[in-house]
Amino acid sequence: MAAWRERSKLKQYELARLLEITDAYLSQVLSGKRRPSLLIAVRIERETGIPVSSWVPTRLGKAKAAAKSPAAKSNLSGELSRVS
Repeated sequence: MAAWRERSKLKQYELARLLEITDAYLSQVLSGKRRPSLLIAVRIERETGIPVSSWVPTRLGKAKAAAKSPAAKSNLSGELSRVS
């Protein structure tokens, strides 16, 4: 995501405005502290091209396991670096 923002010349708060969310919420999503809702994940995909699947697990079981797993943050980082 950072690489995409750099290429697009958007600051984080500007992207948050485009996504219709707060800068604080976007910061938490980007750091892996929160998972975006499906609606926000769709907005992220629309604005950045980063697929919804990078933000929202596709299976309920995966979502519960990921929320408890310390590896969830590193997985999110890996997804972002592959897409960016």
